[in-house]
Amino acid sequence: MRLGQIVAFCREYAAIITNVSILLLEKMATIALVFFCEGVISNLLGVSLYGKWLYSLNAIILLSSVTLIAGSEVVVPALVRHPHLRWKILSSVFLFRQVFAFFALLATLCYANFIVTDQDVRLMLTLLAFSLIFNEPFSVIANFYQATTSIGIVVAIRLAVLLLRVLLVSVAVLYSSYLIIYSTRAIEAMLLAISLSCVIYFRGGIWDWHKKVAVVMLSRGGALWVPLILMLIYMRIDRFFIEHYLGYEQLAMYGVASQMLEQGVLVLGIVVQSIAPMMLYGRRVKKIHTVCLGVLLVACILQLMGWLWLDDIVYIIFGKNYEIAAELAIMMLPALSFFAVDSVFMQRLYRDKKYLLLMCKWLLLSIMSAFNYWLLLKVFRSGDIYIVYIINALLMMITTMSIYLIHQSKDRFCKVMQ
Repeated sequence: MRLGQIVAFCREYAAIITNVSILLLEKMATIALVFFCEGVISNLLGVSLYGKWLYSLNAIILLSSVTLIAGSEVVVPALVRHPHLRWKILSSVFLFRQVFAFFALLATLCYANFIVTDQDVRLMLTLLAFSLIFNEPFSVIANFYQATTSIGIVVAIRLAVLLLRVLLVSVAVLYSSYLIIYSTRAIEAMLLAISLSCVIYFRGGIWDWHKKVAVVMLSRGGALWVPLILMLIYMRIDRFFIEHYLGYEQLAMYGVASQMLEQGVLVLGIVVQSIAPMMLYGRRVKKIHTVCLGVLLVACILQLMGWLWLDDIVYIIFGKNYEIAAELAIMMLPALSFFAVDSVFMQRLYRDKKYLLLMCKWLLLSIMSAFNYWLLLKVFRSGDIYIVYIINALLMMITTMSIYLIHQSKDRFCKVMQ
């Protein structure tokens, strides 16, 4: 009987299982290639300069938030629900993202040349900035394949382009060229954009901008835009506090530890976003606690793997100079459980378009996070960053669950009154 149930489950959710499997395989390959590159870069640059590199990457990610005018949280559900409007949706979203990408590029160049005083950081930011006009605008093509649960071709392209990064980094080491290192992200983003454009063209994609669809997508995307910006501020504000109070070398240690945790968070995100089209906002909606338990199980497996192997992984990739980063990453692992539960409830809130509540959530959490880091680093002058990291993750989960439960209670009350 159980075997029959397993077979029936696999048949019912074959598309989801295939999609998740492909994305997880891509993630494993991506992690290997990315960390190979980061290990080589960290050894070439040294601890202090690598800290500046991580600071610059963080600043670019933060400034790129203005390009999230219509993120995947809006685009994927729209493509799932209205497949006949797919080219109109994709054309509209691409145009919006590209316009805001140019604003982000201009803002980054101004920040690098008129505010930043460190010459190394200035050069890094200037070269990294050009990746902005390729990353988010062309990622709408990946959103299309994500919505159709046929992500294989995008995975292959991403891996091929990532191999190019490995090649460029190897050349940089061969010639001891920092300039090539700083240029890799922009070159990679450009080639990924060209490849995705070719794929969607041969798929039959056409430019089909439609005013009414554009207005609807702008309205929905604009409602989520500010919450997404606040979310990125919340996720990245810690690096600025650490750089300000502890310096670039400590930022390098924290950056390595955070990279380890971020890979786990990305795996959880892949699982949640892959099952979301069918299990959270599709036709066959499952109870949210069932989905939470499944994702939480994945988080526990990732934590177990981290406790067993993180020390060795960090040593192999980054060398003995980053032993502190390995210890820090292990102490930060419990946060993955909170991230797992939060990601599931967030998808449901995205589905229900509770963007105002999400904006309040991220604003509140950004303020609390800034206060917590200020309290730890300025007042108590402590270097135990992992404590605030875990507390912030716990507060994030509690806030999201509270918003969801309040929203559900309000809906039930309205139904009873009707």
